[in-house]
Amino acid sequence: MSQTAEEPAGNLWTQLQQNEREQIKSKLPELILAEQNNLVRHSAARVVAAIATIEIPLGTWSDLLPFLHQTCTSPTVTHREVGIYILFTVLENIVEGFQEHLQSFFKLFEQLLADPESIEVRITTVRALGVIAQYIDSDDKNDLKAFQSLLPAMIQVIGQSVETGNETGARQLFDVLETLLILEVPILGKHIPELAQFLLTCGGNRTFEAELRVLALNALNWTVQ
Repeated sequence: MSQTAEEPAGNLWTQLQQNEREQIKSKLPELILAEQNNLVRHSAARVVAAIATIEIPLGTWSDLLPFLHQTCTSPTVTHREVGIYILFTVLENIVEGFQEHLQSFFKLFEQLLADPESIEVRITTVRALGVIAQYIDSDDKNDLKAFQSLLPAMIQVIGQSVETGNETGARQLFDVLETLLILEVPILGKHIPELAQFLLTCGGNRTFEAELRVLALNALNWTVQ
């Protein structure tokens, strides 16, 4: 056991024969889409992300992004939920490998932020954008502009999570907001007044859960600082 525990990350995966790796890579997405249990789906998505961390830099998983795009735009709501969650977990690991795809991600995320059926899709999309924001440089004018164009929709999703009493989702999204507020790149730009007004409204609304109002006021504190 001690030898296995000391194996460098990825070593066990790379020791598999290429055909075995290909078989697992082709079967995993099918398994996730067929799975009904959300916890199992999320665990399997983490496996995909771990494999992608090794395979994407090597250029040996060209099918992954087309699969994720297809899944994220599926007419089946559970497929969209799975697709954006996998993409979010993959981006958490290897945004650097996807820099050339950011513009296509922004177009996809614009659709997903307005998903008509699933608050989960909308929340996970904001979380994915929160990851991407950390890799946008102030010199990347096109990426910065595209990201900022999505901010009103992102703020709207945070409001939806608060209004529906989705405390877990709201906590995750206020975390994203605080990340955006402390970045050196002025990612929020001209949207700061709109954001401050939104947070003040949330914090002052007595029909919302007290815990969620506190989260909004904490985020407002970050905005003021």
